[in-house]
Amino acid sequence: MEICSAGFTHKSASEFFETLKTSGIQRLVDVRLSNASQLAGFTKQDDLAYFLRAICGIAYEHELLLAPSEELFRAFGKEHGSWEHSLPRTSSC
Repeated sequence: MEICSAGFTHKSASEFFETLKTSGIQRLVDVRLSNASQLAGFTKQDDLAYFLRAICGIAYEHELLLAPSEELFRAFGKEHGSWEHSLPRTSSC
């Protein structure tokens, strides 16, 4: 199994869907915490599922188990942190 990420910001709908269409993927797993807000534009949950199926023949799945925690997301995005510094520290044995 190969896992890739696909961002939609700073892309037009045609650029986003053409990239996915030519990628050969069979399923897109959406790990966004807020995938239904107006800020999601053409990638709002129901719209994205429809466009993926109709334009690309790609299945859609929303899986919050793979999403970052709210704290990690806030530290990374809103406080301009990094994933490295946002991850919980564990002790080594």
